[in-house]
Amino acid sequence: MAAPGGVAPAPGVRIVSVPPDLLEILVCPKCKGPLEHRTAPEEALVCHACRLIYAVEDDIPIMLIDEAKHF
Repeated sequence: MAAPGGVAPAPGVRIVSVPPDLLEILVCPKCKGPLEHRTAPEEALVCHACRLIYAVEDDIPIMLIDEAKHF
C-alpha cells in the first residue's frame, strides 16, 4: 500500500493510521485523561490512569470502555 504522497513505505514500516489532529483531541472516555499512542506491536491508545488499552481497527480508534483491555 502506498503512502498518501504516493511513496511506498520501507519494508517493516507502518504508516500511522490515526491522523495527528485526531490524536490531539482524543481523551480517555472513562476519565477524560490523556492517551498514549502506541504503534507497536499493534496500534493502540493507552490510558495509564485507568490502565486501559483501546484498540485501533481499520484506522478507527475503538473508544468504548467495555471493549478496552485492562493491563
